[in-house]
This record gives sequence, structure tokens and C-alpha cells, in this order.
Amino acid sequence: MIKAKVNRKDYDILVSEPWDFVSLDGKNLIKGEIIDIVSESCVIYKTNHKLQFENKEGNILILSPRHREDNFENLIDEKLTFNCNLLMSNIELTENENVLKTNSKFVLIASFKK
Repeated sequence: MIKAKVNRKDYDILVSEPWDFVSLDGKNLIKGEIIDIVSESCVIYKTNHKLQFENKEGNILILSPRHREDNFENLIDEKLTFNCNLLMSNIELTENENVLKTNSKFVLIASFKK
């Protein structure tokens, strides 16, 4: 499993599902930064504002490719769609991919906006 530290870098997320998603950043848009690349199939993303889904809220998303053959090797690939899971507990962000995914809930389908 690849573990790569990154310099924090701003990336915008373009939400495709739910189609009517609205945040403080705008319609179908989430602004924030990648804070860690855990592996080719797991990225930790911090939003600029807390997001609310049903009765849960937070600003840490765990991103994973939507399709098995995809990965985050090229982060800004427009064709890469990914699942966004909202981190549900106060676990350390240094935990492994399995722990991060187990402690998060699927909330969005999205891609990075160039």
C-alpha cells in the first residue's frame, strides 16, 4: 500500500450525485484541500465548511474511486469519479485506509474540478 504525504493543496470538488446538492461554496461545488493521500484508492479531503447530511455533519471526507480500475494516481483527471464518505468519528487521520472507510458514511459521488 502506498503512503504519500502531500503538501496541502486546494482542490474543488464537483458533485454529480445528489444532483441538487448545494453547499456554502455553491451549487454542486465543495471547496477544500487534500490533506493526505493514504493510498492510490484513498484520499483525505478537508472541506472549507462543515457539510450536513441527514443528522450528521463534518468537514472531513474520505475519497475513494468509484470504479475498481481507477485510482488517484492523476488527481485532477476529469474522468475520475469517486465516492465521498463523511468521516463519522473523531479518529486520528493517520489511521489506515480500512479504519478510515469503516468509520465513514457514503454521502456523495463527485469528481475534481479543474
